Amino acid sequence: MKKDIKLKAFTFMCSALLLLSGCKDESYPNIIFNDGEGGFSLTELDLDVNTNIPVISRNNNDVDVSDYQVRIVNQATGKPVSNTTIWKYRDMPEVVTLPVGKYRVEVESYDWTDLYAEWEKPHYTGKYDFEVKAGQITKADKVPCNLNNVKVTVQYTDALKNILDDDAKTSVVAMHQQNEDGRQVQLDFGRDETRAGYFRYVEGSNTMVSTLHYTYNNVTNDVYHTITGVSPGQHRIIVYDYVTSDPNGTVSRGDIKIDVKVYSVDVDGTISVKEGLLDDSDRPGHEDVAGPDDPQNPSDPEDAGIDIVNPNAEGKAPYFDLNKVNDVKKEETTGREYKLTINSGKGFQSIKVIIKSHDKGLTPELLEGINLSDEFDLATGLSKDGKDLTEALTGFGFPLKDEVTGANVKKIDFNITQFVPLLCIYPGDHSFVLTVTDKDGNSKQAELKFRAL
Repeated sequence: MKKDIKLKAFTFMCSALLLLSGCKDESYPNIIFNDGEGGFSLTELDLDVNTNIPVISRNNNDVDVSDYQVRIVNQATGKPVSNTTIWKYRDMPEVVTLPVGKYRVEVESYDWTDLYAEWEKPHYTGKYDFEVKAGQITKADKVPCNLNNVKVTVQYTDALKNILDDDAKTSVVAMHQQNEDGRQVQLDFGRDETRAGYFRYVEGSNTMVSTLHYTYNNVTNDVYHTITGVSPGQHRIIVYDYVTSDPNGTVSRGDIKIDVKVYSVDVDGTISVKEGLLDDSDRPGHEDVAGPDDPQNPSDPEDAGIDIVNPNAEGKAPYFDLNKVNDVKKEETTGREYKLTINSGKGFQSIKVIIKSHDKGLTPELLEGINLSDEFDLATGLSKDGKDLTEALTGFGFPLKDEVTGANVKKIDFNITQFVPLLCIYPGDHSFVLTVTDKDGNSKQAELKFRAL
């Protein structure tokens, strides 16, 4: 059964003059319209709130919609109608008089404007289009309301809880977002946290990073995982477990591995799971990554026919220069684009990338934890040891495979806009070493250098 909130009707009184000069809808004999006007009846406006994400348009008896906000906007301008206001659902008038035209009812559970990530605060929105005709009253219909932010919950298996310290927690960060103070948007889920977190969705910001922080046998560990393809209306369920090499399940230092599964429950009912075995708690030390002999001076750039364009030679966007170390701050990355253009008249055979960082930054172990590698080839989507990184690289917006090696591909944008905010989590120096090879085997190299502040 659907939850209805009944509103008391009130009567619009009209003067004798209006009765003589105006027009009226017979279903509302006491309402008189001027020429070029009609009405919209809110009496039958019903909010259909989908609280069970896998099922669309299922109303929930426990949802109190009395405080939901309702407004009317002009479809052509997208702006609120001047003679209306934002009503609470329980306070809506019976009929609103409007000029002839096309409009939209917009509904939201509350104002989310100044919020970024909140506990147990789902934000539902809905809309309904209608047309007002002269002298007639258009009746409202059902407005389906769906989750407009991203729901996240974190679970730890009992077996893992038994070996986690009391201070263990998982930090979930919405990448490419920052709050009004310039800080990253983040919620921390303790080992006993059962609440759901709700994150603002920003168009184009479809990546989250979860980090499990824990101490085991006096060794502090961070386990990273990248969540891509994030969209509004999803419920991402992050589940942590451990595996051990001992067939009897005994845990000892060095043989514990953390396993993470991320279930995605979408508004269309699709349930999927992505999983991957993550870092050992006894992490290897950082190994130096060998780079090119001289990335700024290839052996024969003229013969290569490859042009790696300096994107900021004139001090303009996109905010970095190949000829210097580029300072980046998290609060300055929003709205900025970080990319360079690579041209090759003979097409591309490969574009190999080496990510170099400091020992507390984007180490090979950290990158492996988020399904990446410190060395990979955009032509194949593979790491240096043959691991398929397609999903993670696509999530960060890199061109891959046929987008690189296609017969007609002569120009590529190497875009790291979604990657730069990740650098800012780890202050210090980072760089991307590119080795571009055309289909005749000619190569050219360049290095993009950043200093995260």
